[in-house]
Amino acid sequence: MYFCLISLVPIIFENKGNNQMNNKIKIIFLGYDYLGGQFLQVLLNEYQGKIEVAAVSTNGTQSKDNFSKKYRQAKRLWKKNLFARELKNKIVLGKIINQKLLKNPPPSYNDITVRQLAEKHNIPAIDSQEILSGDTKAVEAYNADFIVVASFGKIPEAIYKNNPERVINFHPSYLPQLRGGSPLYSAIMRGMGQTGFSFHQLTQVFDAGPLRYQQIFAIEPSASCRQLEMAITIAGAHKLYDVLNGIANKTIGVIDISGREITKCFRNYEISTLLEPERFDTGHILRKIRACSSWGLGAAYICKGFRHFYITEAKPAQWDDSIANETIVYKEPEGLLIKTQDG
Repeated sequence: MYFCLISLVPIIFENKGNNQMNNKIKIIFLGYDYLGGQFLQVLLNEYQGKIEVAAVSTNGTQSKDNFSKKYRQAKRLWKKNLFARELKNKIVLGKIINQKLLKNPPPSYNDITVRQLAEKHNIPAIDSQEILSGDTKAVEAYNADFIVVASFGKIPEAIYKNNPERVINFHPSYLPQLRGGSPLYSAIMRGMGQTGFSFHQLTQVFDAGPLRYQQIFAIEPSASCRQLEMAITIAGAHKLYDVLNGIANKTIGVIDISGREITKCFRNYEISTLLEPERFDTGHILRKIRACSSWGLGAAYICKGFRHFYITEAKPAQWDDSIANETIVYKEPEGLLIKTQDG
């Protein structure tokens, strides 16, 4: 679910001398929604004396692009024989019945976005379609030292091929662990005790470019995906200036990861926010609740009949013998009681 830098003009660091420490580093920031907003907010609030955000770009909302994306997703689900399940749970029950008819939407969060920050700070915005189409002219006018991307989508090679060292992608895992779009969900669901964040150059293979910096980050047993996202993103934003300055002054090289194991995140079609107590034990249910409490996934939910019961947090509770024959019981004010495989 779900965190790069580019120079598009053939100006090398030597042209400016190694004086980046004494001057602001100019960047173009590409980011989307919660993660991008959190990252950019740290830069604007705490690093204005060191980093100049010359322009931003955030994912487009054009209906044509949204339709194309949904069509591709539907094709993947159809091939995996998951289309009917997704149609029933997410569209019919989730969006039509629960959100529209029963007025029962999943929890939402009032997160700051890249677009809102750009408007607040009067930062120029580049149309995301110009970036995604590989139009280098869209950013050349800003003469930026770097372009920083935090969760934006696949960047065409044309954007960074002339100067790949100025393309640094922020990814919330300790690469090459958990390559892909849902690293923190995957880390929690796999019961990992630690993960991290990484800065790397771009390639056309997701999260596989030359690694420039990374840091280990512990996963607290009770931490939700949302809490972990916030902590790792803020920590990464605070490290950005040092990473860029190190690349500019050639004091940060490429990290050798040739001996490390490569692992990948769960694919989109493998991620489900539906809790299934008849199939899984308490530990699995609690991990899924933690893993699904993020902006990208909404919230974990139980489906009883045609009603969704959304869950944003939970802890094990003593099961009442008087309702031992029930699998799922909704009681006020206690909330939702779930009897899992292990009781």
